[in-house]
Amino acid sequence: MPDFNARGFANAYVADLQSALTNLDMDAIDDFVAAVEGVMDNGGTVHFIGNGGSAGTPSHSAGDWSKELALPTLCHMDNISGLTAWANDT
Repeated sequence: MPDFNARGFANAYVADLQSALTNLDMDAIDDFVAAVEGVMDNGGTVHFIGNGGSAGTPSHSAGDWSKELALPTLCHMDNISGLTAWANDT
């Protein structure tokens, strides 16, 4: 089995991260923030959903947003029976 090159892995990871951050679409981020502010201003709820291994992330995000922004949130991944019932009936 070949040796794992941790330094090479870390350098590639950092390069990918730097590229992703450099290429962020700031206009899209501004639009997203405006949309969330619109939900807040109108008393709405932000819905979170995930897929596969990322299905746990929305639950954490919903909790953080609710606590930090005083924003009503709903994580559909926290109620799989409700999610699949809704998907089955639509």
